[in-house]
Amino acid sequence: MEEDVNYEELPGLSYNKTITYINDFVIKSVHFLNKFSTNCERKLSEIDSSIKRLDTIMNIFEDKLSSIEGLDDIDVPRETTSTTTTTTTTTTTEENKEEENKEEEKEEIQETSNVVKVKDDLRYRKWCQLVMRGVPKVAIRMKMEAEGLDPDLLDDPEQPAPPMTDEELKKIELMKQQEEEEVDESEESEEMSDGEFSD
Repeated sequence: MEEDVNYEELPGLSYNKTITYINDFVIKSVHFLNKFSTNCERKLSEIDSSIKRLDTIMNIFEDKLSSIEGLDDIDVPRETTSTTTTTTTTTTTEENKEEENKEEEKEEIQETSNVVKVKDDLRYRKWCQLVMRGVPKVAIRMKMEAEGLDPDLLDDPEQPAPPMTDEELKKIELMKQQEEEEVDESEESEEMSDGEFSD
């Protein structure tokens, strides 16, 4: 049998005990949350580093594939096994769709091959090389803005470069002429030095 207890007559908990219980609960909760947050940050940093590593590997792989000529014309053979007539019809339709998709991709690749990328453009090539060497983007951004170029294009160097204006085309032609003159001068100086040594 349960005894009738009048809780109003029972003495309450002491003030010191309630404070110690609350403090203990708060301390344990804070320790748990700190440990949980540090573990989450550590795992996120590991995931971020692995994603960056995979990104660099993919970029290297894409550059190596792009350097090989004639990959677009290669057709990969497929092995299709069908048990019933329904499966044969579905596989043929899927193959037709895949061939159509391949043809569309080839057309897109041919169209994009004529487009100059930001990293290959003469206006942005040196800036992309500076970024790859570890130069701070803040300094590069200021210099590019001073030259009238868009620094946001360095975030994605694989995207197509904006069209050149007439003034930019003239500048690039002058730069090419200067480079050719420097090459000719260096060749002449080498020939002169070879002639002096031969004498």
